[in-house]
Amino acid sequence: MKVVLFFLLIGLISIEGTPTDAKEVKVKQKNFRRLMMSRYDEKSGEFVLEKNGPDLSPGEYVHDVEVAPNGQFYFLTTEGVSVLKDQNSQLNRLYKIDQFATRDLNDLFIDGEGHIYIASSKGVYVSRDQGKSFSVMQAQGLLKEHFNSVLVDSQKNYFLATESGLLVSLDRGKSFKKVLIAPDKSSSNYNHIYHCFMSGQGVLACTSWHGVYVFDRKAESFRPQTPIGSASSSQIDFDSKGRLYGVEQNSIFRSDANQSKFSSLKEEWGLKDMVISNCFVDSKDRLFAYSYKDLLVKNIEDGQMVRALKIPRPFGELNDVSRLIETKSRSLYLVSWMFPFADLED
Repeated sequence: MKVVLFFLLIGLISIEGTPTDAKEVKVKQKNFRRLMMSRYDEKSGEFVLEKNGPDLSPGEYVHDVEVAPNGQFYFLTTEGVSVLKDQNSQLNRLYKIDQFATRDLNDLFIDGEGHIYIASSKGVYVSRDQGKSFSVMQAQGLLKEHFNSVLVDSQKNYFLATESGLLVSLDRGKSFKKVLIAPDKSSSNYNHIYHCFMSGQGVLACTSWHGVYVFDRKAESFRPQTPIGSASSSQIDFDSKGRLYGVEQNSIFRSDANQSKFSSLKEEWGLKDMVISNCFVDSKDRLFAYSYKDLLVKNIEDGQMVRALKIPRPFGELNDVSRLIETKSRSLYLVSWMFPFADLED
C-alpha cells in the first residue's frame, strides 16, 4: 500500500449576491469536519464520491489515515485511534487519546500483518490486536526520542524517523542503532528526519530538514550525496523500476534507477503552468501530480496525459487536507476531511 499526504489551504467561506427577498442572510459555520471517500473509477478516469462519510467530533482533527491488509481504514485523530469498517459506516472509536501517555501523536503505520504503530513524542506505540490495546515498544538502543514516523518492511526491519536521526533495526526489532544523515554536523536540525519511504526493490529514502536522502543498507549509513529536493519535499514515491519522484519548487523531479542522477519533469511534461503541491505513483506506474484544486494523471513511461480533473468538492469548498491511498486490491481512494459548507439561516 502506498500512501500519499498533502496540505491544502482552505479559503474563507463567503456568500455573494443579495437574496431576492432582501432579507439579511446569516452564516452559521459548522465546527466539525466530515470524512469524504472518493474512489478512482478506471472507466471514467474520475474520482467518484461515495456516500458521505461520518462526521468527526467538534474540534476533532485527523493526523493520519492508513488502510490495513483487510481493507479497513484506520484514522489517527486528536480523539485517538478509530476504524472505518466500510465507507458508509460510523467511526468505531478503538483507543481514546486519554489512554496514551501523551496527546502528541504524529504518525500511523500498519504493517503487512495488520500490526498498528503510532509515532509520538513519548515513544512508539504498537497494537497487535487491531487497535484494541497499545503498548510502548521496548528494545535495546530504542532511546527516548521524539518520533515523527514509523516504517516496517516485509522482513520486519524497523525504521523510526526522529528529530535527531534514524533509528534502524535489522534484527526484527530486537535492537536499534541510530544513523545520522551528517555525523559531522552538530546541529540537530540537520539530522531531523520526517518520513521514510521504501521502493519495491527495498530502497529506503527519507525526507529531512534539508531534503531527501537515500539509506545504504549494506553500509548502514546515508549516502554521502547532495540532498535531493528540499525541506518542502514532504512526499516522495517510487515507480516499479525504483526511480524516485518528489516535488521541488513547483516541479516534479525524478531519479534514475540507482537514485544517483536527477532531472526535472516540469518542462518535459508540460507542467510549467501548474503549482504542484505533491505527487503519488500507483501500482500501474501512473503519476498523480496535484495542486490545491487540480489533479493530473500521467503515464510514467511516455509522459502522456491520462486525465486532468478537479479534486471533488462536494460541499462547494476546497479540501483542507487529502490523502491518496491504494489498497491491497489496487483500488485507489482519495480520502479527505473537511468542513461541510456553511448553513444558511434566515
